[in-house]
Amino acid sequence: MGFCMQEMRTFIKETLFLFYFILLYCIVWLFGTGLLCVALAALELSVDQTGLELRDLPASDS
Repeated sequence: MGFCMQEMRTFIKETLFLFYFILLYCIVWLFGTGLLCVALAALELSVDQTGLELRDLPASDS
């Protein structure tokens, strides 16, 4: 039983390493193509726009 658990732990570690490697590769590829930069700029613009809209709201009478 212990040998099987050790194999399972090794398999999980190898799978997580592969997942993180692929994730890192995708992030580097997106930065290389500029797609991630465009997405971050669009997100920042929408957050700024939301902040402007909230500032334009009238103050509540509390």
